[in-house]
Amino acid sequence: FDRWTGDTAFVGSVTSPSTTVTMPAAAVTVTATYLDVYTLTVNGGAGGGAYTNGQQVSIAAAPPAPGTIFLRWTGATAYMANPAASNTVVTMPAADIAVTATYVNVYALTVTSGSGSGSYTNGQVVAIAANAPGPGKIFYRWTGSTANVADQAASNTVVTMPAAAVNLTATSLDVYTLTVNW
Repeated sequence: FDRWTGDTAFVGSVTSPSTTVTMPAAAVTVTATYLDVYTLTVNGGAGGGAYTNGQQVSIAAAPPAPGTIFLRWTGATAYMANPAASNTVVTMPAADIAVTATYVNVYALTVTSGSGSGSYTNGQVVAIAANAPGPGKIFYRWTGSTANVADQAASNTVVTMPAAAVNLTATSLDVYTLTVNW
């Protein structure tokens, strides 16, 4: 239902499907008008339903399962404000449409004595940096799960995340002073 049209001066509420008409001393003609509605199907989220052409609808992806993060929406993304945002707006076309929230697995990167720790996706390239070594020490190399570290001997390098957790430690060596007397 959209509204009542015709002799609406006598209609109690032109936008209510159930209303009253105050009869004047003449005939009154009113007509109920309807809008076409289209279905928005939201898989893996909320906001689906029946909407009119041009209506703006807020949708939200379901919270990600443990070990995953929201990646993007797929399907009728041409009607979305931002397919990469878990909460976005769809402007309904004059057609039924469907969208699906997609998720991707994430894996833990733990960096001891350095920076870069976090959760990352398989194949993601992550910058890691060793903390400055203490007095009398120099950076030596990265140890631990080093198979995907670009340069194990560089204090600032990158690791390409595999589909598994990675643990890395920045190690250092003691520096000694050699004094030679002639």
